[in-house]
Amino acid sequence: MTSTAGALAPLNMARVVSLAAMLITLAAEFAAIAIVTGWALAGLFGLPLLVEEGIDAALCLVGLAALVAFYRSARLSEPLRGV
Repeated sequence: MTSTAGALAPLNMARVVSLAAMLITLAAEFAAIAIVTGWALAGLFGLPLLVEEGIDAALCLVGLAALVAFYRSARLSEPLRGV
């Protein structure tokens, strides 16, 4: 029985750091967009604070889904292992 752990190429740390930096930046942007949108909609329509926070949470989940989709797409187009 052979081990596949030894056959893996080493991590390309430049790609790992680049992807991590992009993910951190996008996460901050998505969260800020979600919070600002919830605040703007609640202010525009005179919604109570609880509804505003619900909108914030829902939009943060949409942002999280977009972040996961970006991560999956980035992993397919730019592998983290190898040269």
